Amino acid sequence: MLCWNLANENVDRANLMRLLFDKYKLLHYEDGVFKQPYPAAETYRRMTDALHDVEHVQRITVPEHPTLSLFKVQRREQSPLFVVWEQENSNRGA
Repeated sequence: MLCWNLANENVDRANLMRLLFDKYKLLHYEDGVFKQPYPAAETYRRMTDALHDVEHVQRITVPEHPTLSLFKVQRREQSPLFVVWEQENSNRGA
């Protein structure tokens, strides 16, 4: 993700860009104070905890499953972490 929005202090209702970026807010912001986190904030926290002390990332190809992206993450003084996701084919059923 190239852009994330920690919180949005001043929402200009006339600015149409808010329709795109307001949905990426991580924290509720009110009267100059960060309030409750949105669920995405917990996801980011867990991701940064898991990727702490990364020393090396190795991509593993899975020839029989070309839509899979698989990575082995070597972390200092921890067991390896495997990151996997499947790229969805947007042309399915077309």
